[in-house]
Amino acid sequence: MKKASAYPPLVRLFSTPPLTPPGAGEMNALQKSERFSIRFEDWDLPCYSWGEGPTVLLCHGWGSRAGHLMLLARVLAQAGHRAVVFDAPAHYSLPVEHKKEGSSMFEFGRAIARVARGLGELHGLFGHSLGAMAAVFAMAAYPHLEDCSFACPKLVLASAPATTRQVLANFCRLHSLGAADCRILAEELESEFSMAIDDYDCAAALAEVPAEKMIVQGADDEYFALEDTLAHTAAPGSARVLIAEKCGHNRVLANKQVFTEIIDFLKS
Repeated sequence: MKKASAYPPLVRLFSTPPLTPPGAGEMNALQKSERFSIRFEDWDLPCYSWGEGPTVLLCHGWGSRAGHLMLLARVLAQAGHRAVVFDAPAHYSLPVEHKKEGSSMFEFGRAIARVARGLGELHGLFGHSLGAMAAVFAMAAYPHLEDCSFACPKLVLASAPATTRQVLANFCRLHSLGAADCRILAEELESEFSMAIDDYDCAAALAEVPAEKMIVQGADDEYFALEDTLAHTAAPGSARVLIAEKCGHNRVLANKQVFTEIIDFLKS
């Protein structure tokens, strides 16, 4: 993968995650976890673990970090699981000396597969937003992720857009890009990553993954309308679907009802 600085400007913007510094409380809680790292390509992925029992891997979204999944991880640990979160490439929960400047959905998928395999037998995987998409495409061995498939009997996907095309549309809206720039960005992404954006449909990929599935979606997601999410497009009856009120895109990560439903699904 090219360095982000080598991409055309729009692709560079798309491939560079926004970073926000963690608060003192978050840093303190992470430092009290069981900390280790897993080697991924030329980088060490920081991992944080709580609890003992069947292992559940938690995967954050774009511009997020492991620390944003701490609440869920600690609840899962209290429920009898070993909950592991990690910082995906170019994302950081704690300060590091050298930072990676950019990443992609494909690199996310490869990293998730590497961590999943490094942890041994998984009981479950929770993915949020891009973490959900990348996990599904990796498990389904989609193009550019053909060697990344791994087994996991329980799969929970939260705030997952229906397609990569929806991710692109949301990015353009957030950055006030006009139709011409959006078209250029799509063409440049397909060229730089040797991909066809419309090939990456989450519902189609999910149908190829042999796992019990649960989909969690905020009814008032501020980034994706309900009809543009996996909760709407997944085949009827293929997954347990929870539409959570007043949870938006990110508040599903701090909602007691959502946590209770996830624990029930993992134990069923």
